[in-house]
Amino acid sequence: MLRHISRWYYQLPVKFAGSGYALPCRNAVFELTYQCNLNCRMCSFKNEIRHTSRQGSDFLPLQPGEIIQALAQFPKHSNIAFTGGEILVKQGVMEILEAAAKRHRISLATNGTLLDDDIAQKLVDWGVMAIGFSLDGTQDIHNAIRGDNNAYQKLIAGLESINKKKLNHSYPRLGLNGVILKQNFSQLHHNLHLAKQLKINTCTFQIFDPSWSRSGWRLCDSIDTGQKVMPQVETIDADWLKESLEEIERKAVELNVNVKFMPSLTSAEIVDYYRQQFNPAGWKCFLPWSTMRISPYGDVFPCLNFKIGNIRQTKPATLWNSYHYRNFRKSLAKVNLFESCAGCCKMLRS
Repeated sequence: MLRHISRWYYQLPVKFAGSGYALPCRNAVFELTYQCNLNCRMCSFKNEIRHTSRQGSDFLPLQPGEIIQALAQFPKHSNIAFTGGEILVKQGVMEILEAAAKRHRISLATNGTLLDDDIAQKLVDWGVMAIGFSLDGTQDIHNAIRGDNNAYQKLIAGLESINKKKLNHSYPRLGLNGVILKQNFSQLHHNLHLAKQLKINTCTFQIFDPSWSRSGWRLCDSIDTGQKVMPQVETIDADWLKESLEEIERKAVELNVNVKFMPSLTSAEIVDYYRQQFNPAGWKCFLPWSTMRISPYGDVFPCLNFKIGNIRQTKPATLWNSYHYRNFRKSLAKVNLFESCAGCCKMLRS
């Protein structure tokens, strides 16, 4: 029953998308920082930062107190996700997470390398609902992709810490996510063995997102809907990739591990994607009607580097149904999915 109510709450406004209005926001993603202790080769944040610069008082990161104040403006028991960069390098992050957990249902994404017993204990005690970890295959491959010779060992230590502390708790639920790359596609089934060993709840495999327009790093006042992103996808031999995906599916059944692909492409569609073939027809996006994204600088944006406003000047609830947000929703509703949305893990089938 609750699932049906939730679906109605977020999808009903899309039925009347001509107005661009959405019901009060109960989902938010706080990008706490774009800094990271690793140097991942596929990181879109790293690529954006490398090619653009930000200067001036408008680009000062939000302080913990500002973030906590913003969190208090969302309805109680909202779903709040924290991501980065690597959130655990953010100064005051534990203060932020503790305050958020007192009021909301929270989840977070981390590379796991900075997660120790003390942090793990606090996350369990505060009732964090879910933690997502990144894993790129075997130890050598993971370390090479992450740019750190000890990244794998640190991740395993972090996972062991959280497992030890949540021994008699159902939460947080743990997820492993691997991005499908030319460098690792043949070894991603390794994630399933580790998921079984460390009692991971869900193992996801995500297609590479080639766009540089998903973050709040270089926002602008116009919507860039025509960005050609597919040529940036590194091609993978179709037969080899098909074989690797079949191996993942076989191992998932054999080990009884819950596996999901992000977005929910079939194996054949994933193979076509890595041949730089993707047709946005038949896909859609509900995210601008359901979730607010807030950058490390307080900028609110739906996607595609489009700036709505800033929580330092305007309350999140006011920005949520502001002219700019409604205009973005109406533009998206006309086409279901922009060409530049190809590769985004939030895509849904029409």
